[in-house]
Amino acid sequence: EEKSAETARSKPADRTPAPIQAFRQVTLELVMYPPVRRSGPAHSFAIGLPSVPVSSFEITFRKTVGEVELRAGERTARFRGVARAALPLGKVQHLSVTWEPQKDSSSVKTRSLEADTACVVEVQHTLLRYHYRVTYHPDQAEVTEVVWRMPAGTVIRPQDVAADDVLGVRLRSTSGSLELHVVFAHPKTEDFSVEASWVAPVPVPGGKIDLPLAVLPVGVRDGATQRVALIPPTGFHLEQRKAASTPTNAISTDAFRQAWGGLLSARNMELAYQVQAPTVLPISLVPRQAEQTVRADQVLHVHRGRIEWSLHAEIETKQAPAFQYVLRVDPRLRIESVSVKQEDAERLAHWAVTARNRLVLFLKDATSDVQYVTLKGHLPVSRGIAVPVPVVQFENAKHLPGTLRVYRDPDVALAWEGKKPTRAGEEQPAAQPAGAELFEGRFV
Repeated sequence: EEKSAETARSKPADRTPAPIQAFRQVTLELVMYPPVRRSGPAHSFAIGLPSVPVSSFEITFRKTVGEVELRAGERTARFRGVARAALPLGKVQHLSVTWEPQKDSSSVKTRSLEADTACVVEVQHTLLRYHYRVTYHPDQAEVTEVVWRMPAGTVIRPQDVAADDVLGVRLRSTSGSLELHVVFAHPKTEDFSVEASWVAPVPVPGGKIDLPLAVLPVGVRDGATQRVALIPPTGFHLEQRKAASTPTNAISTDAFRQAWGGLLSARNMELAYQVQAPTVLPISLVPRQAEQTVRADQVLHVHRGRIEWSLHAEIETKQAPAFQYVLRVDPRLRIESVSVKQEDAERLAHWAVTARNRLVLFLKDATSDVQYVTLKGHLPVSRGIAVPVPVVQFENAKHLPGTLRVYRDPDVALAWEGKKPTRAGEEQPAAQPAGAELFEGRFV
C-alpha cells in the first residue's frame, strides 16, 4: 500500500483534476521572451485548463492589438482592434490564443457595438423597481460577452438577468461601481437583447424622490443615451419637480409602451424621457383625487317623539381608489348602524363620528367600483315643534337627485311647510292591519 501510494504521488499527471466546487477567478500573467511565432507576424500559445462546467477565459493585452483569435474546442471567437477578449469555455480543457500586433492604428477599426437602452421604473414610496433592457446590434463582430456598469451597492442576482443562450452571469466589484458580465455559450452575430430587474431603496423616502439612472452598457457607442418610462404607485400620479441633472427630452409614453411590449406595457406609464445617463430625475408623488358620484335615497318613519331615519346610497368611484368615505351629518341625528357592501360582501372595517359632525367610514381595502352604503339612526322630536328634514351629504362627491319617502303612525298628523310631498307612483294598500304605518308622501 505504501508503494502504490508513493507511485500515485510521483505521477500527478495521471490523475483527473478535481472539479472546482466554488467560483474562483484565476489571473495569469504571461511574459514570453521572445514571443513564440507560428507563421508571419502572428503570435500564439496554448494552455490547459481545469474542467469546470461553467467557466470563461479572458485575456487582456497591455495595448491594443490588431486581431485576436480564441479557440476552445468547437468555439472560436475573433476580435479586431481590442485590448481585451473573452470566450466561454464550459468543460473544455484546452485553449489556444493567436494574436497579431497592431500594424497601423489608422487602418484598424475599433470594435464597438450599437445598442438601444430602455428602462421602466416602478415608483413606490420607499422602493424603486428597475427593469432594464439593452438591445445590441453587432456590426461584423462576434459578441461572446456584454458588460453593464452599475452603481456600487446595487443588489442584483444572476437569476435576475434574462437573455438567450447564456453560459454564465458574473458580478465584479470595481472602484465605485459594480460590473455585470453576461457570457454567452456561442458568439452572437445578430441582434439580441439582455434584460435585468432589481429593486433599490428610495434615497430619501417621502413624496419627493430623486430617481437615479446610472446603468451604462460598456463598449457601446452612445451608451449614455437611454429611454426611460415611469410607472406611479396606485392612487398617485407623478410630476417632475425641476430639471434633471443632465439634459432630458420628454417622449411619447404610447410609443415607449408599444416598443417595450410585454406585461409592463399594460401598466400606466405616466412619464417618459430620453436621458443622458448617469442622471437624476427629481419627481414628486401627488395623490390622485377619487371622483365619486352619489345617488342617495332617504326614508323617514315618524312616530310620537321620535323619527326613525335611514339612508341608502349608491357610490361610484373613479380615477383613484377610495379608502374611506366622509359624510357631513346633521348634528341632530343619532347614528345607530352603518353598512358598506360590494357584491353582497361587507366592506366596512369600522366607522367613527369626529368633530364638526363628520361621519368617517373606513373601508377594509381600497375600492374603485360601485358600493352601497346604508345608514340607520333616529332623531328625537317634540310635539308641535317644526322639525327640518335631516341633511346628510358625502364630502368631495357629485350628488345626483335622490328621493325622500315619509311614513307615519296612524295617530300622528303631519303639517308640511313649503314644498308638499307627492304620492305619485305610490299606492296605499286597500286594506291594512290596524296600527300599520301610513305612507305620507315622497319628495324628489
